[in-house]
Amino acid sequence: MDEPEGQMMIISAECWQCDKPMLIALIGDNAGNLYGGPEGFSNEEVSLAEEHGVLLKTIFSKTSEETYLANVCKECGAFVGQFFFFAHYYTPALYGHYKYLRVSN
Repeated sequence: MDEPEGQMMIISAECWQCDKPMLIALIGDNAGNLYGGPEGFSNEEVSLAEEHGVLLKTIFSKTSEETYLANVCKECGAFVGQFFFFAHYYTPALYGHYKYLRVSN
């Protein structure tokens, strides 16, 4: 049997720009394997994240010169790009620096 991939995590953190509370949705497991963020979410995963209060919007990243779905701060509109998931939100959550919730359909 195949090893199941990670489950959606809703991380309660601070926005990198305005320091206001922000929710970050991504898919990862407790072993440190990050499977991705909103840019790869299915329609069901987008709905699940939004049902838990995450704001997702299609953005344009100047860094990667790509348009993709991203976690967005409700206060200032800043987005968390693909580059920042692992080091700034996922890993700190696994080490207890941020609270998170595992959710599934």
